Amino acid sequence: MILSTLDFVPGKVIEVKGIVHACFIYSFINRAIKKGDLDEYAYQEVDKRLKQKAEALGANAVISVDYCHSFWASKVLAHGTAVVVEPNE
Repeated sequence: MILSTLDFVPGKVIEVKGIVHACFIYSFINRAIKKGDLDEYAYQEVDKRLKQKAEALGANAVISVDYCHSFWASKVLAHGTAVVVEPNE
């Protein structure tokens, strides 16, 4: 599964499956985790959720991924376009 913040990936987009979005709220996670580690964990979780939603639609890539990190609400949001990409020959 490819995640890209660009609006293209190597290969040819042969089908657009739709918009996928994910959210990870981490306000109640153990505060003993260092701040940097917590941020990295939050982004990994939101990426994992984006991939799961895209795979459920039958996509093999998500393009135009955009992230929003809200420090006040302690959450990471992400959305993108799930697509099927045919690799270059």
